[in-house]
Amino acid sequence: MGFKFVQPRHSPVPRRLRELQRGNIRRAGAGAIQAALTNLINERFDDRAAPNGVKWAPRKPPTGVWPILEKTGRMRRSFKVIATAAQVKVLNDTDYLQYHQTGTSRMVARPVLPTGKLPPEWDRRIDAAVSNAIDRFFRS
Repeated sequence: MGFKFVQPRHSPVPRRLRELQRGNIRRAGAGAIQAALTNLINERFDDRAAPNGVKWAPRKPPTGVWPILEKTGRMRRSFKVIATAAQVKVLNDTDYLQYHQTGTSRMVARPVLPTGKLPPEWDRRIDAAVSNAIDRFFRS
């Protein structure tokens, strides 16, 4: 005599499998990445630090009273993260972000975004966000 598994009549599994085929889980993961990156970027401004955690260099005198890189707040507000199942884009339409990101011959770099490989903390936070989104997806 063998064992026969009978799926409960109102099991969420078939519904979840259909949603997987429609890409809902990919959208949930993309949304989690988008939120995590937005938070990480905002934390760079709050911490006044590069993506690797190194504090930004102070301004040279005479200095203003506003926080570094936030005289008007336009650059910070201009970040837009777009995440899809296929790619992630971080956009900013301020023409001066590049100078702060890489520095110039007259100005030290105060990067907001990582270059090259993601710092371990960014990697960990993005992975955790996606993992939590997948968990929520299957629990709902």
